This record gives sequence, C-alpha cells and structure tokens, in this order.
Amino acid sequence: MHIQLMRVKKKTDFEDEKSKLVFRIFDRVLAAYGELPFDIVFYIGGETEVIYDEGQREATLILNYYDRFVMESDEKGIWARIMYLLYLTAVKQQEMPEIIDEIIAGRRMAVHYPEELFYIMYIDAVSFPQDEKIVSLIPYFIFSRVDKYNAGLLFSMVNEAEKFKSKNKKLFAALESSLGTEKSVVNALNLLEQNEIEN
Repeated sequence: MHIQLMRVKKKTDFEDEKSKLVFRIFDRVLAAYGELPFDIVFYIGGETEVIYDEGQREATLILNYYDRFVMESDEKGIWARIMYLLYLTAVKQQEMPEIIDEIIAGRRMAVHYPEELFYIMYIDAVSFPQDEKIVSLIPYFIFSRVDKYNAGLLFSMVNEAEKFKSKNKKLFAALESSLGTEKSVVNALNLLEQNEIEN
C-alpha cells in the first residue's frame, strides 16, 4: 500500500497555532517515513502513546499537547517525537510489552535518524522518574546497540545506574542484546518479570 492510498485522519482538542505546526510537521514525517500497511489517526491531545487495532488495521498515534517540544514549538523535537511514534507503531503489531517495544522501535529509528532520536532521548532522560530504573534506562538500552558513546552518556544520567546494573547483570545483558529473535525476547521478558517481583 502506497502512502497516498493510506487513510490518514488528523484530530486535535486544541485549535491553535501549535496544533497547526504539529500537523504540518506530521505531514513531513509521514512523507519521510514511507509506506505503511495500515491507516493512521494522528491525535493531539492526552498522554503520548500508540494504540494499534489489528481488526481495523488502524494505528492511533497520540501526541500530548503539553509535550515540552510542542509547548516550545521545537520543530526538531516534534519531528523526532512523531517519527519515533511511527516506528513504535510498526513494532506494536508484534504485541510485545511496552519496554521491549520502545527499545526495538528506538533502535530501528536510530539506524536512519540517530541524531534526531538522541535529541529527544537526552531531553527525556532528564525528566524520567529516577525510582523506575528500567524506564529511565530505556534510552541507554536503545543506544547500547547503536552508539556506545551516547549510550554511556545516557547511562550516566540515571542515579545509581551502576549499582542497579551490578545487581541485575543478566537483565542488562538481555536488554542490551539485539532482541532480534523470539528466544532473546522471551529471555528479556522473563528477567523483567523477575526484576518486578524482586523490586
């Protein structure tokens, strides 16, 4: 299915200049991404997330109106955020846990847009909840297979990351792996569940 044949709906709760800017950037991102095998609803509203409906072959991409990049009219950040949501949409079809989805989507985007992805990941890393170590380390796990230098920088931004890593060596090894096989994903999932029980 070619992009011009794909049905795209754009919605917002906020009819203002910021929303108009986001919609213009969305059009550019969609053109850059290329072909997609499903319809898209792009919604500016609540919490940023992707919802994939297999039955309808439709993906709903929600971008938080109060996202820092939207609030600052930061075109580079908005572009990268929307592009990441598109990569995340493609991964969502595989029905894996959110953490695995986010790592795989990030790595796929980083192949083509490493600077843009790092830009949003670095800024996001500042505001991640430090008590949720796995969540705050997602940017690190993404770049651990892409760019060791930037991965190290993202790792250093997480409080007591080294201590957490030393206590969870198997989990780190699993999430630093390619996650390219079913076996590696199952292993990571088991270790994530074990980590939740222990913590």
